[in-house]
Formats: sequence, C-alpha cells, structure tokens
Amino acid sequence: MHRESMNNRLNVIMMEKSAGLDVSFFDMPTYYNEMQDASSNAPLISQTAFQVFDFLRFAVQLIVAVVLMLEFSPLFAILLSVSIIPNVIFQRKQLDSMYAWQRHVMSDERKLYYLSSILTSGGF
Repeated sequence: MHRESMNNRLNVIMMEKSAGLDVSFFDMPTYYNEMQDASSNAPLISQTAFQVFDFLRFAVQLIVAVVLMLEFSPLFAILLSVSIIPNVIFQRKQLDSMYAWQRHVMSDERKLYYLSSILTSGGF
C-alpha cells in the first residue's frame, strides 16, 4: 500500500513538472526520453526506499552473526564478513549495466511504442 502511494505521488510530481514546462519541450525527443526514463524508473525509487529498510535489517543480522561467530571462531567471522563483498560488487555492476542499456535503447523503445499505439488504435 505504501509502495503504491509513493508511485502515485511520484507520477503526480512528474505530471505537475510537465504541466509547468514550455510547449517547445514537447517537440524535443530528448524530453520524451527523459520522461520515459523517469516514468519507468519511478517504481524503482519506492523500491529503493524499502530496500534501505531491508539493508538495515540485514546489517543488524550480519552484526549479530559476526558477534556470535567471534565467540565460536574469529576466522569464520572474518570469512563471513568478506564473503559478502563480491556479491555487493557484482550486484552494483549488474544494476549499472542494466541502467546503461536501458538508457541506450530508450529512444528506440519510445518510437516503437508510439508506432505500435498508432498501428493498433485503428486511427491510421
């Protein structure tokens, strides 16, 4: 429910920003690319907000696990802490490459959706 509320609020903010723009912006493909980027990534903003809470929960769990492992074996505690690093690095690189690819094909996708809507609406 909170996620939907955040998504709706972000959509309202984008519509308000668009309503305040000069008419000349609507003739520029770069404007539509940026709007598509913002609208397709709006759900990711709310998802990121909730991931912060997940991160805090996992951080507390990791700290508790490390403290408990220190009592058992300091080597296991160090291995547990170090084993997380490659996963974090891999996920970050994966997200960066996915976003770069999305930005690369955005203009073509926008044109494809536009042509598809024209051809399927029966108004041609």
